[in-house]
Amino acid sequence: MNDLRPVALTSIAMKTCERFILQYLKEATVDFMDDLQFAYRKDRNTEDAILYTLDNLYSHLEDSRFGTVSARIMFFDFSSAFNTIKPHILADILLKTGVLPCASVKWILHYLTNRTQFVRINYSVSSDITHCSTGVPQGTVLAPFLFTLYTAGIRSDDPCCPLIKFADDAALIGLIRNDDDSSYRQQVFNFVNKVERVNQYKYLGVMFDHQLRWDAHVDYVSRRLKSRMYCLRYLRSFNVNQDILLLFYNSIICSVWSYSIISWSGNATKSLKVIIDNFVKKASRIVGVPLPTVDTVYENRVHEKLISVLKDNSHPMFSKLNDSIIPRSGRMRPPRTHTNRYPSSFLCQAIRIFNLNFTR
Repeated sequence: MNDLRPVALTSIAMKTCERFILQYLKEATVDFMDDLQFAYRKDRNTEDAILYTLDNLYSHLEDSRFGTVSARIMFFDFSSAFNTIKPHILADILLKTGVLPCASVKWILHYLTNRTQFVRINYSVSSDITHCSTGVPQGTVLAPFLFTLYTAGIRSDDPCCPLIKFADDAALIGLIRNDDDSSYRQQVFNFVNKVERVNQYKYLGVMFDHQLRWDAHVDYVSRRLKSRMYCLRYLRSFNVNQDILLLFYNSIICSVWSYSIISWSGNATKSLKVIIDNFVKKASRIVGVPLPTVDTVYENRVHEKLISVLKDNSHPMFSKLNDSIIPRSGRMRPPRTHTNRYPSSFLCQAIRIFNLNFTR
């Protein structure tokens, strides 16, 4: 019962109005938004949040010139996030920051308060109508964006402790030098009093472990692929058209193992890639056409993401990539590295692939 939430069934006219308001709010609040909030932003997704998280870790662990380095991450999310928004607090935030005129703030306040709701079962049993003035209407296009406005002020000003957000999922990174984690601990205690220490955690669909190895993630993906491969073989037994089999593979199977591939494949061992490639080979025999391998998909996705980041000068990784471009030649200068892990990360691999494909 705790997982059940009311869904707002608004009229067609209201849905259309919401989209106009959403476009207006995005343009009016662009300078107010947190750059490390990756949700509900154009051309950004969970992959960007994961990449930025890993780049902070890899680059910090690479730099041991000034003493010992280590890193910690606290993962957390807001429980029933959309249901906990206080409209009057949101209105105060918007008025104090001056990002919206008073009339717009009043509209948002009226939109969120005194909402009616009831429960109906099979059109026969219906509860009394109640009024709600907490949270945002579930299922509306405005709800996610209003939540990002509500939490935009929750950010870290300490460069050694970036707070990376994707909607109600967040990661607080502690970039520690010489075992001095006081700043990180203070940031943690600003949120919680008690922390559970784990060796693995699924963050935005990718399994992280305490050694930044990808065995757990590949194992997690493999278990999901087995049942899907069974379905593909079952479809083939009905002599289904090859185009349909290929569509099933791309949408149901490939989408699973290739999800955020540019964040983990570069540092995955050969044996881990072979595990995924074996699934690809089996699927290729079933479908009857050659299918791209892990390395092929990885390099294509890295190049696509690089182009996407370079087109968005507000992206947190834009400056690193753009500053590496050599003015005279137009190529990119790779960063100096001392370990095997950082050169295999997205940023270094993106520079390598860019230079390989570079033409004046």
